[in-house]
Amino acid sequence: MVRNIAFIKDAKEFREYTMNLFKRVVPRNITLIVLILLLITGTFITAVPSAKALEVGNQDANTGVKVQKIVASNLQSYALDTQGNLWAWGQYNNFGEIGNAVPQEVSFFKDKPIKDIQGGNQFLQVLLKDGTVWGRFNYSKDTASFSQIKGLKQIVQISDAAAYVYATQSDGTVWLYVPSEPGKAAVKRPELSNAGFKAFFDTYAIKNDGTVWSIGNKSSVPIQVEGLSGIKKIIDGQTNQPNYALSEEGQVWGWGVSTIYTSSPNTGVINLKLLQGEEGAVERIEGLEGIQDITSGENFYTVLKEDRTVWAWGFNDRNQLGDGTTKYSVQPVKVSNLNNAVGLSNGCMAAHSFALLADGSAVTWGDNSKQQSGTGSDQKTIPTPQEVAFSALTGDAEKQFTFTFDGVKGNELGQAASNGKGLVIIPKLTGLLVSKDGGATWSTRPLPINSSKISITYQHDRFFLSDQNLSLPHLYYSLDGEKWIETAVELQSSVLKAHTITWQNNQFILLSYPDQTMKTEVYTSTDGSMWNLQGTVGERLDQIYWNGKRYLMTYGGYAYYGSASTRNQFLYIPSDKRNVELIVYTSDNLSQWTQQSGKVNNNLKYKATINGKPIRNYWLTFDELQSDGTLVFYDTEGNNLSTKDGINFKLVRTSDMFSGLYSRSEIFWNGKQYLIYATRFREEGIVFVSTDKVNWQQQKIPNMPLGMMVTYTGKYFVGYSGTRLAVSKDGLKWDLKQSGKPDASFNQVVKGNGTYVAVGSLYTYAVPTVATSKDGKNWQQILLGNREDTTVNGLTSVAWNGNVFVAVGLQYAWTSKDGIAWNRNNKPLDAEMKHVIWTGKHYVAIGHAKGNDKKSMIYSSENGTTWKKVYDWSGKLTDIATHNGTTVVVGTNGSKAIVVQSTNLTKWNLQTFTLGNDLPNWKQQQNDYEEAYTFLNVQWAKDKFIIVSDHIYSSTNGLQWTAVKGQYDEYIKTHAASSNASRLVWTGIDYRFISSNRIGVSKDLKSWDFYEHNEFYNFNEMLWTGTDMLVTGAGGLLVHLREN
Repeated sequence: MVRNIAFIKDAKEFREYTMNLFKRVVPRNITLIVLILLLITGTFITAVPSAKALEVGNQDANTGVKVQKIVASNLQSYALDTQGNLWAWGQYNNFGEIGNAVPQEVSFFKDKPIKDIQGGNQFLQVLLKDGTVWGRFNYSKDTASFSQIKGLKQIVQISDAAAYVYATQSDGTVWLYVPSEPGKAAVKRPELSNAGFKAFFDTYAIKNDGTVWSIGNKSSVPIQVEGLSGIKKIIDGQTNQPNYALSEEGQVWGWGVSTIYTSSPNTGVINLKLLQGEEGAVERIEGLEGIQDITSGENFYTVLKEDRTVWAWGFNDRNQLGDGTTKYSVQPVKVSNLNNAVGLSNGCMAAHSFALLADGSAVTWGDNSKQQSGTGSDQKTIPTPQEVAFSALTGDAEKQFTFTFDGVKGNELGQAASNGKGLVIIPKLTGLLVSKDGGATWSTRPLPINSSKISITYQHDRFFLSDQNLSLPHLYYSLDGEKWIETAVELQSSVLKAHTITWQNNQFILLSYPDQTMKTEVYTSTDGSMWNLQGTVGERLDQIYWNGKRYLMTYGGYAYYGSASTRNQFLYIPSDKRNVELIVYTSDNLSQWTQQSGKVNNNLKYKATINGKPIRNYWLTFDELQSDGTLVFYDTEGNNLSTKDGINFKLVRTSDMFSGLYSRSEIFWNGKQYLIYATRFREEGIVFVSTDKVNWQQQKIPNMPLGMMVTYTGKYFVGYSGTRLAVSKDGLKWDLKQSGKPDASFNQVVKGNGTYVAVGSLYTYAVPTVATSKDGKNWQQILLGNREDTTVNGLTSVAWNGNVFVAVGLQYAWTSKDGIAWNRNNKPLDAEMKHVIWTGKHYVAIGHAKGNDKKSMIYSSENGTTWKKVYDWSGKLTDIATHNGTTVVVGTNGSKAIVVQSTNLTKWNLQTFTLGNDLPNWKQQQNDYEEAYTFLNVQWAKDKFIIVSDHIYSSTNGLQWTAVKGQYDEYIKTHAASSNASRLVWTGIDYRFISSNRIGVSKDLKSWDFYEHNEFYNFNEMLWTGTDMLVTGAGGLLVHLREN
């Protein structure tokens, strides 16, 4: 059997990996900041009056988004823009909790064109152009994402409804489904199908001739409503509310319940009689003429007149009428300051409204208790219309810019898959690396889908390729690696996320993790094309096997201290007296599963927990299925585990040489010897060889010092890791086909003496690393320390003075004239240095005291070797910039952001700033993020110092600062951490802003074009090369961004 080998790390590696990942994810200038001013003898500070963040006023929030439709759905809201993008805000992401304060783009339908959206009480329906219908419901926490409505295909229209949704098929068939019953299939309404109905509104419908019919809610025979003709829209009365109809001539008619009421302890019962005629009789509503549209919310109504004004009547306790008062009215009152509306929206049980304007923007008023207005305001109500704060998204970054990756990030090889007959495929960001001769020669084939999260496996007779995109994953199969076919899956409650695919018991089995749950769904297929759900397990499992009698699922286990006394508990690290309990489920039919071991036991002393719950920190790798049905596994501590019945495991201790591994492969046979590939600390690669699978010897591969993942193709062994690719006939002598690219967390890059120099650390803040390049594309990586050195001494910043490069990292400074040969100062500094600059006369570096991040200081040096402390500070300093002899340092002082400026490194001028006063959403974050109190970045760009925070601040001298008024909106200032993590440069033509997954372009810091990309890169620093942006970051990120 040919299998793909994935090295699984043990608990020790997992801890180091996750800690390193955390440090990589958090850029060097995102630290939680608390600064308190400390006056030190010999250092002079001049206090400048406290500067409050200047009022920006109302921004034009709709610089890029043009809305074609907007939906008010109780405590949440949705919009469809003219580019087909879906937006959501309010109580959207978290059920029962406040969600987004401003519209956020929903990525679920990124590659599925939307035709229409319709909303109701806590639900949204989306009709795609392919004729399928998807829904999102707040009735159950298990349905947190969009699910496809079963039974609906070739749909051309869906109805606007409060409780019942009608879908019309292309052949005229009408279907009904109930959003409050998610998971149930739509049912056919024969009495409504091909019966001349053109629009449906809950329990009423309009025929092509303009007559109105009562259609019930399940299977009622349609009954015509007398007295109504020429009708184009119906407002179906919500709970105990009147019905209204709008005619083609702009007249309004009402019938049904005549009086609405409410009650509260403060006001008692309040009744409003809206219809004056007999109960149930149809009556003309006098005074409503020239009406273009009519909508209703919870106990209130709105109309749009031909003159583009909007009028409302009904209850007004939450400013539903938009006139600035809370006075109820039975007569329509004019919504304030609204004279250019072209459309209206509100919905079932919603107490807020929207009006679309001619320029594609939208305004809102009414209830904002869950921030469903989308204005970003924390007010409970919006008394008069305010603009909805759509982000100024201009377009797709991948279309606007070309990304060229020169490091490991963007070029790394995924896990290989081989059919054992010479065909092997390795996914990477730019395509599929394919070899048809076992690995001797390679070519690149296009990916079937544009995604950076591709995994591939070979099972039975075909390759499976899955896209692990979190919003809408895809699954493909191929028989030859050339033609890829997307599979069809009947989903239970969510989109399919193929975690494991295997061939067991003459069928394909797929394990999927439903969105936002901890469950595992089990699907089967006989041909790999059509999949059917068989069963569900209440936790996430990643391995499934058939032993001839029953199925077994596992996901490693929990390490703990204590005795091993019950089923599947073992002492697996004797030296540490560490035990493990395996997580094991079994089933005879894939539908009903029984947990055999691994239940959480509060009496056990678990090795690691989060919030009192144990962490899975023990992993098993499958070895073989023996002829008698025994399943054999191994771990990385020198143990073999086996089970014959799939229920009870036994552990056998093997050689001690297999203990303490970070990863190991299955056992290979090269025709003469058995081989096991493994890695130890810091990727040290080793191979174990044996002639009998009992007695093993350890050796290193001379030209492959680092560990590899290995697969056998039927002709060659193929090894790969990062960007390195090697091939071997015997598994011992390797031919390198593709060399490695720089693989470090790069914190900064500068250019000097015709050489680009990027500094960072391997294994994150562990081994000082430098990469150099003459052209900024081809890089040479240099380690300035021992790979196995665990001392925290990576490089965080570098500067060039025209003659010498100086890099700093923790307590040391390094100097180099060419960027290749480096010398470290022998005497460690008192501070752990974070950032260094050259002022024109001195190198200046900021840092904090060793072991005490509550005390910061500034050092200066003329030569980069001898350093003098020039400033002490009780707190943290976060960034530094310089121009023409002026040095500016930013940070925080308690709950205030600060700027410290000096022209001579002796006299320092201090200013304090109060952030977020005019931004309720930013202010709210100050409870959770210290970043919301501080400045975390400063840079000199074009002709001024610039800080990006709650606003963009600029200053020509570092003393007088101005908050720039502009249209940069939510893409810069919504979230404290993402804003402050940004960098900004001047290209000679425009400013470029980069942060996380967005890029901004502006000529004046006021008007911006923003571009978003799918990947969230951990950007650290950015350099303008003269033709493009060279950006550094975590995970070997060296990328050029060139505008197309």
